[in-house]
Amino acid sequence: MIVTTLDRVMNAIRFVQQQTGSLWFVLGQITPWTTPYSDISPPADSPTATGVNSPVCAMLATPTWVYEDDVGGAISFIDANGNTRKFTQVSSESTAIADGITQVLIQTTTPGSLISALGVSTFRQVGLYSNLVPAGGHGSDTFLAAANITNFGVLEAIESSVPQPIISTDTYEMNFILSF
Repeated sequence: MIVTTLDRVMNAIRFVQQQTGSLWFVLGQITPWTTPYSDISPPADSPTATGVNSPVCAMLATPTWVYEDDVGGAISFIDANGNTRKFTQVSSESTAIADGITQVLIQTTTPGSLISALGVSTFRQVGLYSNLVPAGGHGSDTFLAAANITNFGVLEAIESSVPQPIISTDTYEMNFILSF
């Protein structure tokens, strides 16, 4: 048996339809990695991970279908190796189906001042969660402190790294690409 490209495209479409408005990037691991790991050599990401270590905040994210590695694309993405890749946004489901689009780019942009206001100066882990539940009174917020989250939902993807500094005057853009 083989899974068809159309099935993968439809899974990407369903993901965007079902998760728009419920995807969140969560920052965590604000303290140094412990032995046998270090801030120079963080742990490898595990497909069995269930959550980010010591989450501190969440930022609402937006999913978009994208053409893979389109040199003329308007969307820049820096991959795990530090290489800049360019993508083009797909504007409709019919285009996604016709062109066999199986990738979804998830993005958010957050002012460093919101993160640093929580006392966070570095983070080492980013998780992508679906179905996160904000605490009462925070349902329309796009940035949540961990204390304002009732349930983190489902961890869809995770990335552990060397320390990433937070500077209050900077703006932080976070991107993950999911392939279906």
